[in-house]
Amino acid sequence: MPNPLFVSRKICVLRWAETVQAGAEIVEEKVMPPAFGQVVIRNRYAGINALFDRAVVRDELPYRLLNPPFDLGVEAVGEVVAVGDGVENLQVGDFASTTRFTQAYREYQTEAAQKVWEIPELSPQYVALRPTAVSALVALEQVGQLRDGETVAVSAAAGGLGQFVVQFAKMRGCRVVGICGGAHKSTFLEQLGCDAVIDYKSENVEKALLAFAPKGIDLAYDTVGGALFDALLNSLAIRGRIVVSGYSADMGRPDLPEIINAPRVYSKIYWKAAQIRCFQNALYPEFQEDASRRVLDLYHANVLKVRLSDRHFKGIDQVFEAIEYHLSGQNIGKVWIEL
Repeated sequence: MPNPLFVSRKICVLRWAETVQAGAEIVEEKVMPPAFGQVVIRNRYAGINALFDRAVVRDELPYRLLNPPFDLGVEAVGEVVAVGDGVENLQVGDFASTTRFTQAYREYQTEAAQKVWEIPELSPQYVALRPTAVSALVALEQVGQLRDGETVAVSAAAGGLGQFVVQFAKMRGCRVVGICGGAHKSTFLEQLGCDAVIDYKSENVEKALLAFAPKGIDLAYDTVGGALFDALLNSLAIRGRIVVSGYSADMGRPDLPEIINAPRVYSKIYWKAAQIRCFQNALYPEFQEDASRRVLDLYHANVLKVRLSDRHFKGIDQVFEAIEYHLSGQNIGKVWIEL
């Protein structure tokens, strides 16, 4: 049996728990030489997806991905340090972008070479581009069916995903209103190009949406849910669409009451011929490769901008802290960690 190349540390979920820190621990593993068609990558940066991480550890997903023990993390950027036989698209020293569940919150990963994207530089910007920006593009085009010049509203617009939804809509000549919480986030959205900004902490969102778009919103992109979803739903235009790409306000809240006497959702949208559509990234795999190429082309052409969170986390030991920071909602841009 061959000798291991490295001893690596990673975040491993050992038990179901309320928080990631309670359910997961840092463990060591031996990194073996790559098999045929595989490469070993030294991860340097990883993206943080705290809501997903927490839902996984709480066993709250409607489908169970794995049973403990299993590892966490999705997107990572690193450097190829070993190449197996039969690999032609990568060599030692190449920079790599990967996006696969269980591969990111770890110091080294082994991956099939055909699933690895070579990138021109070792930069944390890429953990925001793949899959976050890719998800935004696929959702807008395939689910939202965005059209040129429409009126678009984006919740959590200053976050890791929202920043790209705003930019892709502006590229299509749309009027965009960004919804966020806090003056510092409002300033960022103005700089990003939003035509208007609504601070839900100090404004009545529904009234502000009406002032921005008296005839209604053509396309709303929501990742928050709760009261923000209600405001967006009530603000849809004739034949408007709302894309649900998450519901952070209500996720992980089994205590939510089932409101028997509330209006049925169809009573809100039927007379407008409006639609509610849902996007789950994993269920649109056929569009990922093309969208990835286009996103990277836009970034390399300096058309698409990336905002990373200013908070710097470093080392596998700080993954738990980075997750808690993301859950706090303080961030502007993509939360990330240097490994």
